[in-house]
Amino acid sequence: MTTLSIQVDVWNTMEMMDMNHYQKNSEFEVVNSSVRKFITYYDCCLEPYPDIKVSSSKIIVKSG
Repeated sequence: MTTLSIQVDVWNTMEMMDMNHYQKNSEFEVVNSSVRKFITYYDCCLEPYPDIKVSSSKIIVKSG
């Protein structure tokens, strides 16, 4: 099923990921995150096509 953007819109309420349920990992640590909304218009269509991009930066944790 194809859904038009005028039927469903995506949006973010935060600028960073919600880390409340993040489980620490012994191999890496999340040091930064971002959540951004993008809107794309295509030549074929009048309506906008929104999407959410979630990014994170991690560093490797040295053991020992």
